[in-house]
Amino acid sequence: MTEWNISALFESAARRYPDREAVVTADQGVRTFRELESSSNRLAGYLSALDVGTDDHVAILAQNCVEWIESALAAYRIGAAPVNLNYRYTERELSQILSDSEPMAVIANRQFGSRLVNMSLPPSVVSGGVVMVEDGTDVTVPKASVTYADCLRARPVTDSAASRTGDARYVMYTGGTTGSPKGVIWRHEDVLKAHGMHRDLVSEAEVDSPDSILELAGEREPVTVMALGQMMHANGLWTTLKTLLWGDRLVIQRRFDPVGVWDTVAERGVNVLSFVGDAMARPLVDELERDPQRWDLTSLQAINSAAAVLSSSVQDRFFELLPGVSVVEAIGTSETGMEGAAPVTPGLRRDRGGPSVKIGPDIGLVDDNNRLVPLRPGTSGRIARTGNIALRYHRDPEKTRSTFLQIDGRRWAVPGDYGMVVASETLVLKGRGSASINTGGEKVFAEEVESALKGHPAILDALVVGVPDQRWGNAVAALVQFRIGETASLDEIRDYCRGTLASYKLPRILVPTDRIARSPSGKPDYGWARLRVLENQACQDEPEVGVSE
Repeated sequence: MTEWNISALFESAARRYPDREAVVTADQGVRTFRELESSSNRLAGYLSALDVGTDDHVAILAQNCVEWIESALAAYRIGAAPVNLNYRYTERELSQILSDSEPMAVIANRQFGSRLVNMSLPPSVVSGGVVMVEDGTDVTVPKASVTYADCLRARPVTDSAASRTGDARYVMYTGGTTGSPKGVIWRHEDVLKAHGMHRDLVSEAEVDSPDSILELAGEREPVTVMALGQMMHANGLWTTLKTLLWGDRLVIQRRFDPVGVWDTVAERGVNVLSFVGDAMARPLVDELERDPQRWDLTSLQAINSAAAVLSSSVQDRFFELLPGVSVVEAIGTSETGMEGAAPVTPGLRRDRGGPSVKIGPDIGLVDDNNRLVPLRPGTSGRIARTGNIALRYHRDPEKTRSTFLQIDGRRWAVPGDYGMVVASETLVLKGRGSASINTGGEKVFAEEVESALKGHPAILDALVVGVPDQRWGNAVAALVQFRIGETASLDEIRDYCRGTLASYKLPRILVPTDRIARSPSGKPDYGWARLRVLENQACQDEPEVGVSE
């Protein structure tokens, strides 16, 4: 019987659907399940010859590409765990993760080779363990590196039951909104179930065993999923893995290109488009509005957004441009997996702020004293998940103790997102506690205000922070990127938001900016935003646009 193991499930899919298209790319063509399994197995053979094995780490520094998938599958096949390296990180940040994770091998796009040359790789990287994936660039690479193509000449590994258990280790390094990246450690069985692997993408039917997955998948036509999130992030990787493990067809893009996305949806008959919140949704909907008749998008059935806020205004634009296409939001963290998902009802969220999802059986709310609170309308607290959750943070026992709590005889993951129950089965994400603002004794969640601001027709993007204020303790400040040729005053923006936000949540300070900066992990850079607002206040007696009491 197949266990809840990533490698075992992929091999089962490859055996059942060897000639089915597995991965489709614009620049690398198509890979069938047979081809993907063969290449990843030969790469696994190369890594195995380097003595990479159970619980070892293989770091991947690459943009979305077939080799990213093959490298991850190769690591899983021999019981190792891929370590996601964010190619936007500085050399210092990359060095921190490499030092912390101690990989035995590093697989990287050639374009990032010079960064590896400039860094001191950890002594854990074995001879022959630096592998360069050719990508058409001409960049200096480490002298001792080998080419990815040469690695694929290795002999495939033979089956090993030891590497295909539910206890095999999975690792995801997460940047968060504050602090250094942290490695989250999971068991394969837990991480698969926590991300909904036991539920069919289309019917949401639940399977009782890994062997039932492909039986259920064989009863329907394969789904074509286009994943826009980078695989170096949890959302991108899990969209990739879940699509392949269910025997469906995955379409990927090396770098986000909104015109290329719609071209691909039309050409490849994409059924599900998966992306990360407003940062991707706004450029996509802008392109669609410029020429709504350019593309035949009749194949598209669903749009899935996760890992970031999808503003109500953007949702409504999708509903107008793509009638009949459902919009689904999901929330979750690297520590909990998926906490909930639900289709969006047009206009429903305008007075709520963050995503609204169905409360699952393993979800709870925890107060500031680490006690569970009743899940009834009006209650709020930190979102917690029990059951299939992560084991710990890598090499961080203090953070592990503060996040993974024993409450009422059960183990809960409580990363720090706040939520509120608004109906008997509905939970609304309010935002990360570390990004909340205490103003006049009231707690304001930045994401809720940002969502309201981005509905204004003149505003393209916004970040909200708290800055010191003599009267209020902290004042709500909005750093706003206006659309080209558009502007609005603080009073106009406050008037617009009054219908969706309580008065104490309205921005008191407005600072325009040419761009909104985000961290290398793609998340809002609140530290940068706060500094930008403070610098603006220091340069003049009053803020650039105004202050309102």
